[in-house]
Amino acid sequence: MKIKYAQRVNRIPKYLFVWIEDLIQEEEKKGTDLIRLGVGIPDLPTPKFIIKKLVEEIQKPKHHFYSIVCSPGEDFFRQSVAQWHKNRFNVKLDAETETCNLVGAKEGLVNLSRAFVNPGDYVLAPDPGYPVYANGAGILNDASVHYMPLSAENNFLPVFDKIPQEIRKKAKIMYLNYPNNPTAAVIDKKFIKEALDFAEDNDIIICYDNAYSEMYFDDYVSPSLLEFDRGMNHIELNSFSKTFAMAGDRIGMAAGNKDIIAGMIKVKSQLDMGCPMYIQAAAAAALDSYKGKQRPKEIEEMMKVYESRRDVVVNGLREMGFDCPIPKATFYVWWNCKGDGAEFVTKMIKNGVTLTPGVGFGEHSKEFVRLSLIQPEDRLQEAINRMKEALK
Repeated sequence: MKIKYAQRVNRIPKYLFVWIEDLIQEEEKKGTDLIRLGVGIPDLPTPKFIIKKLVEEIQKPKHHFYSIVCSPGEDFFRQSVAQWHKNRFNVKLDAETETCNLVGAKEGLVNLSRAFVNPGDYVLAPDPGYPVYANGAGILNDASVHYMPLSAENNFLPVFDKIPQEIRKKAKIMYLNYPNNPTAAVIDKKFIKEALDFAEDNDIIICYDNAYSEMYFDDYVSPSLLEFDRGMNHIELNSFSKTFAMAGDRIGMAAGNKDIIAGMIKVKSQLDMGCPMYIQAAAAAALDSYKGKQRPKEIEEMMKVYESRRDVVVNGLREMGFDCPIPKATFYVWWNCKGDGAEFVTKMIKNGVTLTPGVGFGEHSKEFVRLSLIQPEDRLQEAINRMKEALK
């Protein structure tokens, strides 16, 4: 029997990090000491109070059964999600109808599209952007994808006026992500209002991926789309992976319009049973550590580490002659390498430093490179030294 993939699967390009991993494995076979700065996986430990709560909850027999409410999440978790949004953004949510548990934000990005996009419809995806917007949410749902270019000249923001009218008529969902992966760009109230106006004028759902909302530095504080979406017409997703260093626990949250939430839950109910209850309990404890807008001390300390690492890397890249901006959020550094980004990254991998080429996030970033701040400062400085040597 000949096995054939569905056409939609054949349309999916090879996942970026698989290609990078192939190069890395080649070097590791040679015995190369690699400093991994490619994939965005936090290296700092999960705060102790979260681990303590997880250990406590995992010992409860009831937490090893199916979740009674399945995909939406436990009541206590959804209450914590609603309270966190109130504390952090002063946004009032109905926990029962306007919040939802996610098995990681990535899952939510895709299942949202499953609920609202028909074959032939469009999703609007940033370019560069997280590949899941176009591939998982768009192509795997037999949708068409319109890429919104993000340029350095426009501070890596989409220009809504340049989206053709014929695309707007067929667009169902627009994915926005700020603080941004991979560019580390941030936004202000003015841009959010422009995005909301555009969506309202064209009857498009905004899916606001706010996974890096708590990873901000200096005088910047990340906003929420929901602060300005007074009609509660859209949806915002968030993750515990970055803020609380819980990437392996696979838990996220959604908040926003009750009908959008209900549609996503209807899809999820056919695919998952929600996160394990003990993980939901630990995640709820993480959210409950916020008593107001200010980040709790454990998170503040983590962000100070990333901020210090950021300064080491930016200073080093500037010494190499690169015009590298200082990111105000995320744990990424994004810069123009003055050439082919894929060739630059390949060269660095062969010199013991793994990075991510901008082309992996879209066609509009072929000269850009992303570095993740996921190593201690001494290893980051060593990476800078190796990069300097490779460029001689």
